[in-house]
Amino acid sequence: SILKIDKRRTKIIANVERNIDIEETAMKINDVIRYNILYAPVNKFRIELPAAIGKDAVITGSNIKEKRFSVEKGSNAGIWEIKLHSPQLNQLVLNVSLESKIPPIETGSKISIRIPPIKVLDVFNESGVISIAKSPNLQVNAVENNLEPIDSKELPRSMNKAQSVLAFRYLDHPYSLSLESTKHEYEKILDTIVNQAHFDIVVSNEGVAKTEGVFKIQNTNRQSLELMMPEGIDKIFSIFISGKKASISKGESPRNKIIMLPKDITPGKEFSLRIIYQSKVKKGFGAFGGFRAESAEIVDIPCSKITWRIYLPDEYSYIYLKGSLSQSDTGFQPFSNINPYMQSRRVRSQRRVNLNNKQIPQQKDERALYGLDIEIVREGRMYSFSKLDKNANLNIWYVKKLVIFPISLIIIALSAFLFTVLPNKYKFNNLRFISITLASAIGLFILLPQGFKFFIILLLVGFIISKVPMVNSFISSRLKRAKKVPSKTEASAKNNKET
Repeated sequence: SILKIDKRRTKIIANVERNIDIEETAMKINDVIRYNILYAPVNKFRIELPAAIGKDAVITGSNIKEKRFSVEKGSNAGIWEIKLHSPQLNQLVLNVSLESKIPPIETGSKISIRIPPIKVLDVFNESGVISIAKSPNLQVNAVENNLEPIDSKELPRSMNKAQSVLAFRYLDHPYSLSLESTKHEYEKILDTIVNQAHFDIVVSNEGVAKTEGVFKIQNTNRQSLELMMPEGIDKIFSIFISGKKASISKGESPRNKIIMLPKDITPGKEFSLRIIYQSKVKKGFGAFGGFRAESAEIVDIPCSKITWRIYLPDEYSYIYLKGSLSQSDTGFQPFSNINPYMQSRRVRSQRRVNLNNKQIPQQKDERALYGLDIEIVREGRMYSFSKLDKNANLNIWYVKKLVIFPISLIIIALSAFLFTVLPNKYKFNNLRFISITLASAIGLFILLPQGFKFFIILLLVGFIISKVPMVNSFISSRLKRAKKVPSKTEASAKNNKET
């Protein structure tokens, strides 16, 4: 018998992972070819690509000695031949990268994109998977032949499953794949928001308002913030971002300020912006009057909630506080004032801004260069307000407490006199006059703002006093006596007539 020994032929199995990324003006393809070389090592591999795009392919891998590209005569196919330094057995991985321009896509229009195939030559068997990714504003639909659609979850772990919108599997050649791409216009989404803005506003008798404001902000990609300061802005003492010094520059108008954000802010993470400034709300309070209070706000950024603590001079009574803000619950603490229904409290000690039980960090270094971290003395009558969204403002009318008592006496006396004189002079029906007066007082009490209800109460007091019999008879008798006593002109005319 004769024993014959033959050399066993090499058996190569190839698996291809195709990652295709469709952008607005380009198509990027990254092919990962995983060779499984059995029985005998080899040092030469061949890959077929369309000649037009294949010549620009970038092939990388380990142990590569030489790469050569050629085009077969009479064919559109291009062949890449890769030689290794030494024959390879078992596993080998080659990466093939392609990039091709595609015509620009207009918004709302659709174009067809043909995906160039890749074929691994000189192998026993080739199979692979294809993953399609795209830009966020593109929509793609596939037209395939000899491809099996699969779920993106079935892709290998080495591929980007999260970015894949379409996935396919093929087991042999030939196959074809075309994509219909439609471009949609981007819709601008929110990139920055103010979760809460709080302001402590201390108003002095001279009409100067010192304000400490804190913004709790979430930002993703903005490099700067634009602040709109209130009317009458006078000075900006300091500004801090997460407790660190920050710079502020002038904007288009005196009220606009630009704040550059530091680079170390984590995108999406909340940080604090703290500013201390001074503004002029009124030249001087005087005995009575009014003014408008406003707070700074960040331009073009929504605000979830705004809260105020405004400290007003304690020497005045505030008959009208109305604006875009609503009063917050401060706990019922009545006090002797024109407007007792507007809750407030007397403050004599300093209280720093405190949000969510966390004290805002204070700056300690380089104060001379970046402003002073001053302590605002919080004294006076404190009112708390809040609102949703932006545009916080408050109109305030006031009267000095020293003039309230004499004014109240004058109003009561005048009302008592008028309510006594009018019925006697015009002979009103007493019951009808009382009914009309009470109905008018109730209507005004309901319609007028809270502070003015006090004056309605004074008028009612004068009306009740006028109906006291003793007062009524006294005023009536004085009026009758005034009518009976002739004037000096009438007396002299009467004497001349008698003469």
